[in-house]
Amino acid sequence: MNGAHVDARKCIVTDDHFGKAAPQEAAIEAKLAELVLPLVEAGQTPVIGGFYRLDRGRDYDDAGARRQRLTAALVGGGLHAGAIEIWTDVDGIMTTDPRICPDALRVKTISFEEAAELAYLGPRCCIRPPSCLPVQKSIPCGC
Repeated sequence: MNGAHVDARKCIVTDDHFGKAAPQEAAIEAKLAELVLPLVEAGQTPVIGGFYRLDRGRDYDDAGARRQRLTAALVGGGLHAGAIEIWTDVDGIMTTDPRICPDALRVKTISFEEAAELAYLGPRCCIRPPSCLPVQKSIPCGC
């Protein structure tokens, strides 16, 4: 694999509301076009970590734990990707936590609305509420 590191702090742009920063999708899309698309066009595989963001005031910040999925959603949406794959320790979305209930079943199909509602209610799943909107705009759900 011909990987290339891309610093998320240079691509994930938010407003400057510390603790509740909102992604600036147009700015993210522009940064991705500038920094990531040339790598893809050159045959490289961009590797972007989660957690970090750049606010409009140009300050770097830790966007908080469990933001890897949001970063993936913003990058996938901003690049108009055909799919986003989130690899976890369970096979898809489960009816409950299989570590607690061994009889948990895999949900075979689910709409964005259903996934968002499930995520809002608290179970761990592939899509958390802040990640739903960027994904829903441009990527079919493959959960």
